[in-house]
Amino acid sequence: MATTKNDQSNAAAEVAKAREKAERLAAEAEQAANEAAMLAEEHGIAEDPIGKSRLPISVITLKAITDKITQALTLLSDIAPNPALTLAERHRLNGSGVRRLGFITKIFETASLRPEFIPPFYDVEAMESLAFNIEYLRNIRSLALTVDRMANDALLLSGDESFRQSLMYYNSVRDAARRNVPGAQELFKILELFFRRGRMGDEEPTEPEVERDVRALLHGHKDGKIVIENERPHLVGGKHVVVDETNKSRNNERLTISD
Repeated sequence: MATTKNDQSNAAAEVAKAREKAERLAAEAEQAANEAAMLAEEHGIAEDPIGKSRLPISVITLKAITDKITQALTLLSDIAPNPALTLAERHRLNGSGVRRLGFITKIFETASLRPEFIPPFYDVEAMESLAFNIEYLRNIRSLALTVDRMANDALLLSGDESFRQSLMYYNSVRDAARRNVPGAQELFKILELFFRRGRMGDEEPTEPEVERDVRALLHGHKDGKIVIENERPHLVGGKHVVVDETNKSRNNERLTISD
């Protein structure tokens, strides 16, 4: 049975309506879920396994933490090598991992018990100080890693919560734009740029993208040109190049939210 252009247009319209309805229902469901979670937290009904109830963090607390870490960095700058070690130097130096630290500690203890084997240039006092340095510096590094993990976790929670709140506003603007609320359409066009994905500078377009742009050019819906160069493979292979320059400047302006 042949399909007319009118049937295709009707089918496309029905598909577009179904997609729009699905997006609207998804947005309403997400907004309802967020409202339910906020009510549950407000009344102490739901558990908070990842600590979102502590958000937002007090600015006074964050400033106090920043000041303390800055003080610690100032003290560390007095003992850290300047300039910082290069990657090659880090690989060349012995360091003090668990195995080597055990060896160093054992030598220090043994030399204290059997000093008759101490060589002429072995400095006992310096060795004792170095052993304490290693112990304290390992503790400092462990504390710094803990600070890094805790700060990163708090950053992830803050980012996730702020992004969810932003989505609630975005969904509200999108819904208002669909209902033709004055001023909503212009605002939605600005915000939706963050969810459009454009191609990288030298990335070749995919087949669906080329087919879509060809149809748009044939029907006069886009400006630009498409150049396809092809060379059939011989003994060592051929070449196939597609240059899609339809609305090139507009594609370059598109922004993408990705981390």
